[in-house]
Amino acid sequence: MKGKLSTKIVSGIGIGIVAGLLALSLIVNYYISTMINTMEKDYNQLLFETVNAQMDSQLDSAKMSVLSLANNVRVQELFANRDREQLMVELLPVYDVLKEDVAQIQFHLPDSTAFLRLHMPDSYGDSLRDFRFTVNEANAKRQIVEGLEEGRAGYGFRVVVPMFYQGIHTGSVEYGSDFGLAFLNNLKNRYDSDYFIYTWGGESVAWVEDGGNEGGFVAATVATDEWSVEGAHAEEIKAGKMVSLLSPDKKKSVLIIPYYDYQGNVGGYVKSVIDRSAVLGYTIQVQKVLFALSVIIAFLLLIAIYLYIRFEVVKPLTQLQNTIKEVESGKLGVEFKYKSNKDNKDEIGLLGASFNKMVETLKEVIEDVKDASHQVANSAQSLAETSHHNTAAAEEV
Repeated sequence: MKGKLSTKIVSGIGIGIVAGLLALSLIVNYYISTMINTMEKDYNQLLFETVNAQMDSQLDSAKMSVLSLANNVRVQELFANRDREQLMVELLPVYDVLKEDVAQIQFHLPDSTAFLRLHMPDSYGDSLRDFRFTVNEANAKRQIVEGLEEGRAGYGFRVVVPMFYQGIHTGSVEYGSDFGLAFLNNLKNRYDSDYFIYTWGGESVAWVEDGGNEGGFVAATVATDEWSVEGAHAEEIKAGKMVSLLSPDKKKSVLIIPYYDYQGNVGGYVKSVIDRSAVLGYTIQVQKVLFALSVIIAFLLLIAIYLYIRFEVVKPLTQLQNTIKEVESGKLGVEFKYKSNKDNKDEIGLLGASFNKMVETLKEVIEDVKDASHQVANSAQSLAETSHHNTAAAEEV
């Protein structure tokens, strides 16, 4: 590699700095990606816990309400006497107040026959035994049964409480709350994403329009589901495992949260489609800032190193070179002066000291040679004089 020493040194160091900054950028990008992945996992876990907490909250709220109704002596008496008309008169005003939170209030006979639906007062007398297993269990075991189940009014949370009058079992009363669009809208208000509810399909028993779950679909916050990616993970979901996926363009994160029915079986799943544009934008912005900072730092480091090498290495070496040239021209009285510190012990200082010592030694050698030359000249002159005397003596002889 041809060129000045400073250029070679700066080039080598510059390559090292660029390589170091590149490695640093890769490390920082790795940690940023890890941090973002951790944040997304924490967000997914929080959403998972929120879904389950909201489900538990709805069941608890429904249970508290239906227990107050089941323990009302007047209601117990009217139901035991099968006074449907008076029950409607006294309870419809209550239902009108609660219907935004409670989708259904209904009474069942011990054989699971519908006695009164406050949300559908004209529909009664039909048997629920073949599909309303919460009602069957509550009447058979005479204990509270709660959880998700589909009924005539659609899929929802059910809390069924056995009814008694004067110690005699008279049937059961039920509160049902929505597990559909209202549930999803509550989630959307807290975590701005798109949400869907699916069951595992099967024939719907609902009477109300759009109340069933034909094809597995229950409700959604958007008109169409463009992220049907869960098919390949059905077994994991049925096993109760939360699944997190990315869309092919990585702009959407799809979180699939299984939920359980009243029997403790996975009844379906809630799907959340999360927009990752903000995360991707943040990542790109951080990468741009990191790249700009790396370039600026590398440039400043190169300038600092160049100035240091120029004044601390190249300049003294140039002075030494000029001093050597003067010695080459015969000026032995010159001396290489490196800074003002005579005790400087760096390589250039030691080299300069050795050079100065060499020049002093050379001067001493030259002085010795001059002295020897003078002595030889004097000896030659004495010899010449002796020879002259000898010649003269010879001539006389």
